[in-house]
Amino acid sequence: MPSVWVNLTDADRKAIAEKIPSLAKKMEHKKIKVSSAKGKGRNLQYWVCERIADITGIPWVQSDDTCEIHSREIGLHGQDIVLRGKAAEKFPFSVECKSSEQLNLVETIAQASSNNTPGREWLIVHKRKAIPNPIVVMDWKTFEWIWRS
Repeated sequence: MPSVWVNLTDADRKAIAEKIPSLAKKMEHKKIKVSSAKGKGRNLQYWVCERIADITGIPWVQSDDTCEIHSREIGLHGQDIVLRGKAAEKFPFSVECKSSEQLNLVETIAQASSNNTPGREWLIVHKRKAIPNPIVVMDWKTFEWIWRS
């Protein structure tokens, strides 16, 4: 059975809870713990590193700080995926990863653009529960460049 996501305002939740008390507990808005949010982000970054390693044929070892493909620690400023040497040549993108149920695309594009390295193109990898596989967001000119290559 497919899942259906419905966004309710606080007023809507309150009105429903008053009419159907048994649903009140189920409808409580629970925020994800900071440690859980960081874990989700870290897992997505590791997944992206693995995919880049597969695409480029360059090994990824997170425990090796000098590895050509490296996941930046959560909370540090800059690109989420650090690419060096041959990995940077073979994968010419600055990657921003977002694992969240809500994505502010304008803010995320601004962040990806500001973290972009000259000579590279920004790329956003977004993962959420309702979408089975992560998706990629990029500038149209980048898509054309890839298509024509």
